[in-house]
Amino acid sequence: MPKEIQEIYAASALSTDPARFNLFTYVLNPEGKVVHSFHGHPSGARPVTAGRSDYPAEIAKALTLLRLPADKAAPQERPVVLPDLPQGTADVPAGVRLFLDAGKKESGRSPFKPVVEVVAMPAEEWSALAYPEQARAIEVERLRAWLLHLYPPAIRASDQSRPFEKFTGTLTLEPAGADKDARYALLRGNVVLSKKDESQSSFEGKLETVVRYDPTGPKVRKLCGVLEGEYLYREPGRQPGAMQRIALRAAIESRPD
Repeated sequence: MPKEIQEIYAASALSTDPARFNLFTYVLNPEGKVVHSFHGHPSGARPVTAGRSDYPAEIAKALTLLRLPADKAAPQERPVVLPDLPQGTADVPAGVRLFLDAGKKESGRSPFKPVVEVVAMPAEEWSALAYPEQARAIEVERLRAWLLHLYPPAIRASDQSRPFEKFTGTLTLEPAGADKDARYALLRGNVVLSKKDESQSSFEGKLETVVRYDPTGPKVRKLCGVLEGEYLYREPGRQPGAMQRIALRAAIESRPD
């Protein structure tokens, strides 16, 4: 935790509550003093039990302690805005945006909400994907900034806090035709991501990407593709060999368009 939050947490009774989970809510007044705190897991449709809170009731208490009106007008619905990157100064995209989806059920629907990540990329990182006059190999390590985000939504923080360390596989960038407006190339191949050792989670998948260039220039103008595979989740503390396979797919697009 950041130092300021650690101090608040350590001073609260919630930090030593044997029924606690891993989420906590603290309400501070304008002077930074904690006026109310409660368990961060809401009860929802469940009955209020140890470690869970009745959110409407607890928020009402907080409003009273802050001397704020409890009957504030409901906020107007705001449009959903995806995270994005500003237009860079170089004549290549500013970076990429990833849409991560995981864990399909038999119904075809995922139990998790998609996660959207943006990754800024300096011009020199795009140079690795310059137009190929003939097919050439691309090291998976070159895409490290993208691949570090390949975690299923809602994965445990203890797992995500151990980032991938090894980026291996076989990628090929090869010409894929042209039209009057642009030249194209395909970047595709296998991707294998691993951590410190085989006792930790890993990922194995296949990348298929289309890269667009100007009719004559080598610089990337646009990129879009899909990376599909399995996240091999090895939860810390479980017996060696215990593993959960989670289907994971990432759509990738250069930004801004």
